[in-house]
Amino acid sequence: MNTAPRAALVTGGSRGIGAATVRALAAAGYRVLAADILDDEGAALAEACGPKVGFQHLDVTSEADWLAAIDRVNSEFGALEALVNNAGILDLGDLTTESRSTFQLVLDVNLVGAWLGMHCAASRMHPGSVIVNVSSTA
Repeated sequence: MNTAPRAALVTGGSRGIGAATVRALAAAGYRVLAADILDDEGAALAEACGPKVGFQHLDVTSEADWLAAIDRVNSEFGALEALVNNAGILDLGDLTTESRSTFQLVLDVNLVGAWLGMHCAASRMHPGSVIVNVSSTA
């Protein structure tokens, strides 16, 4: 029987669905790295959750940030078994006035960020690990 601690990485983990996922995984026995660009909120969540939860700044559009977060999980928490791609942004701009750069940022965070996470994590996860991609109708 494998008694090694289970490890998870949750993006967008500082608040909302991400923070709820962090708490649920920790309650289920996982050691969890909450990752987000909201540093103050993420650090407060990790502090409130106790030693099973850590926080790391992660811009999901940065491959270097992804690799650093995954390496931290694997070195400090145990082998990464669960990746929850939850980070996302929403822009409710009007189609006729929204800039291309704003639209590109939404795509980079919501689509490319999730792909980068899967791309970087898949080769560092063992068979039987899971990747969950959270999305929105927005």
